[in-house]
Amino acid sequence: MLRADVSVARNNLQIIGPWIDHYFADIVTKACPKKIKIRVLTRPLPGMSPDFINQACAAAHCFNSHGGVEFAILESLHAKVIVVDEMVAYCGSANWYRYSLESSSEIVLYGPVASMPTILDEVASLWSLAQPVNVSVFGKAAAAGKTITGRAKEVLDPIAAAKMAQVPGSFILKR
Repeated sequence: MLRADVSVARNNLQIIGPWIDHYFADIVTKACPKKIKIRVLTRPLPGMSPDFINQACAAAHCFNSHGGVEFAILESLHAKVIVVDEMVAYCGSANWYRYSLESSSEIVLYGPVASMPTILDEVASLWSLAQPVNVSVFGKAAAAGKTITGRAKEVLDPIAAAKMAQVPGSFILKR
């Protein structure tokens, strides 16, 4: 559904998520008409797992190669939202990376923005808290067009990973 919604976008696409990989960015930019303004809000690189930074850089460069992209970062970002033309929204637990979209058990709610009365206000609020950045903050670690295969594990948040390391026998339950 996302590809279909993105492919008919007429004005804008807003993507909010702490973990966005090249796989997802490639799918979105290939589906998205060139004239569409894209806004990407994510975590700053120091807030990411070290082994995910290349993914984030590759995603940023992929979006940037599409043109008309605005980037912002927010330290405490946990939200996962996509809004297409302020008409359709996706919101849920799924991160915008390959493992979460293909292998993990996630819930993503989808529907018209009109059925979610506060979603645009919440998205605007996150943008107002964020710091606008140039794609150059994502460095040259991964060039646009380079395919990176995606995540092989689920715990990306360094705080959660550290906490799990402190608790012997901790694990992620997969249903």
